Amino acid sequence: MPRYDKGDVVLVHFPWIDAKGDSQAKSRPGVVLSVEADQVRLIIQITSKNRSNKLPGKWVLAKSHLGIQMGIRLDSFINYTEQAQLQIRDIKRKIGYCSIIEQIEDEIENLS
Repeated sequence: MPRYDKGDVVLVHFPWIDAKGDSQAKSRPGVVLSVEADQVRLIIQITSKNRSNKLPGKWVLAKSHLGIQMGIRLDSFINYTEQAQLQIRDIKRKIGYCSIIEQIEDEIENLS
């Protein structure tokens, strides 16, 4: 069984709440921020939108060195405010690696 370590970019069933307040899950990429337990990973959401342009995070261009390394297909936003603790069973597969994970971790810590 894969380990999925800090910095791995993975395809996951990322949870979200719809307009009715119901829990949903959508397949999308995410970055492993930390290993919480043997079968649990803290994942940061990666999305193609920052609708309000006010969310803390980082844009990564798909065709940049980092974007290629991360395995993303579209210009993407690493949304620091959307994090979830997910079971390894909710991770489909690894698609790349985020070499700036330490910088992201520092930026998230500075938000507090």
